[in-house]
Amino acid sequence: ANSAYGFGSPGGIIAVSTPRAESADFTLKTSVSNSFNPSHPGGSYQPRFYQSASQIIGNFDYHIGGLLGYDGLEFDPQGNRALGFNAPSAIGNSKEFLTGVDGSFGYDFGRFGKLRFTGTFGYTNFLQAFEITEGVYRRIQGSIDRFRPADDSFRRSYAVNLSYEKPDLRGSALKLEVLRSDIDTETFRRFDNTRNLRDEQTNEYFGVRSGLTTALDRFVSGLAASYGFDFLRNRYFRPVFFTDTGALQTFISPDVTLDSYAPYLQLTQQLGPFRLSGGVRHEEYRGHVDTAVGSGGIEGGDIKPFNLTLFNAGLVYALTDQVDLFASFSQGAEISQLGRAARGAGTVDNLDPQPAKSNQYEIGARVRWPKLDYSFAAFFTESDLLSALQRDPANPAGPLIPLREPRKFWGVENSLGWRINERWGVGGVTTWYNGIRKPEGGDWRRIGAREVPPFLLSTYVDYAPRSWWRNRIRLDYHASTNRFNHSAAFGEGRVNSLVLVHLDAAFDIGPGEFQLGVRNLLNEKYFSIPAQADNGGFLWIPEEGTRIAMSYVFKW
Repeated sequence: ANSAYGFGSPGGIIAVSTPRAESADFTLKTSVSNSFNPSHPGGSYQPRFYQSASQIIGNFDYHIGGLLGYDGLEFDPQGNRALGFNAPSAIGNSKEFLTGVDGSFGYDFGRFGKLRFTGTFGYTNFLQAFEITEGVYRRIQGSIDRFRPADDSFRRSYAVNLSYEKPDLRGSALKLEVLRSDIDTETFRRFDNTRNLRDEQTNEYFGVRSGLTTALDRFVSGLAASYGFDFLRNRYFRPVFFTDTGALQTFISPDVTLDSYAPYLQLTQQLGPFRLSGGVRHEEYRGHVDTAVGSGGIEGGDIKPFNLTLFNAGLVYALTDQVDLFASFSQGAEISQLGRAARGAGTVDNLDPQPAKSNQYEIGARVRWPKLDYSFAAFFTESDLLSALQRDPANPAGPLIPLREPRKFWGVENSLGWRINERWGVGGVTTWYNGIRKPEGGDWRRIGAREVPPFLLSTYVDYAPRSWWRNRIRLDYHASTNRFNHSAAFGEGRVNSLVLVHLDAAFDIGPGEFQLGVRNLLNEKYFSIPAQADNGGFLWIPEEGTRIAMSYVFKW
């Protein structure tokens, strides 16, 4: 079961994804895995254990699972602690104990419809925390050093979704959803050599979605309409306190709540080999900011109401049974991160939540032959108010602040998969992006590699010497770029080219599958694209070298 929500809201998309029961037999599924860095095995182990139970019993089905895990550290090829910002907790540089529960429960009432409840819960408990010691850009690498006051950090989250579907309600298919999500995080960091800070974050969602799909063949053959109404409430609050006195240090975000109301209509029409679609969505926004006294505070009140209307249109032409050509136009919207924007705004009247509407154009083709799949897409996106996070010129070491300016992006993507025979297969993906921005009072300027990475290629070769033994070697490459001719400005650093090789193997053993994977097979030392593009020493720390992973998954 899947549910995604978060249209236009500060905090982005929330997703709930849980497996469902597949069999009338009572099924237990066990997954055991571990990984380590051979350059520094001690402290790098990342074991996981996941157990689930599922069954379909008449009209009722259930799936419930639980996770226990330990997240060790990452190390570079020399055995030093790596940057490791891809930790499961999303706050990195730590040893953590992970727990999680997921569930999916459904009941089919026959002609009265289907009801399903899904939910996830996760908790990350810090066991050992670390902090970044800044290096010197391209001269002296920084380090990840022990920071015991942060051992009390944690992250707690849950998301639930209740949905009802009725395939035939007076000729229409109905779907209703109620959803709730909450993420609470508490982390610690250094203020200076004598004092520390406690950073608290709360991000809550509540929403209701409704949709009807109606065939309109009695008016026009092949015409169908999908329409409904969505409501979403998002609350975000992020104060920071001194740990010794409990006094407020600053608000990275005052307590901000934003409500979204959105009716929509989408039409589809099949005309021979042509499939046309088009729609409109109107979003109304209302919000409130609580008064916050102190650094980063604001005199609260209601946010000025605002709205936007978004259109989309698409065309798919079936050139043959195996080849489709497509073109589309769509509009999206990005709401400025109101929490960060409210920081230091003074009063709520100074808060400008004007949505950043963007236009996206795409053309492409999809080819599906018996042994070959290929897709191509070219896109162009433009907006007068796209936002990004930037350093505060008045406080470079402080929280990032939203930057809103005209921007344009364009690019090309290709994907190929060829199954040569039963043993061999090849494939890959290429992406090329570019973009320009118009700073306030300035001319159009290219966008840095953090947001527009250089040319990327990921390609693989599959080889299966036996039906029970499968192998894949994968190569990831990104090109170099020096768009700003050795500029020293933030976000305009040059990026070196990189090649990483990875190896995966899978074996059918007993009732399950054993997998062996080696990431960064050649133990390459490298720095991430953001670390190079930022032009600063804060992230100038290598990424992880070789990591070997093993897992065994079986049902019983």
